[in-house]
Amino acid sequence: MMHAPATWSTFGCPMADRAAYWREAVCTEFLSLDPVPREPARFFGHIRSRQAGPLVVAAIRSAPQVVQRGSAQITRAPGEHY
Repeated sequence: MMHAPATWSTFGCPMADRAAYWREAVCTEFLSLDPVPREPARFFGHIRSRQAGPLVVAAIRSAPQVVQRGSAQITRAPGEHY
């Protein structure tokens, strides 16, 4: 399956919506994760990804955050991920 180039960015999102938008972007582009911004009032994030042979390569730029993948996320997307 080919992966179309994608860009996700919180720039242009209202500050109050950025954490939810970022969570959606991360879960859509990668897998089910729970990113929590360290400073929600100053959060920004940008993802650019593209296909590189059999891999999808992504460049990510963001403000500090804690990203977790607990049992609920693993249950929704089981399998080996690197």
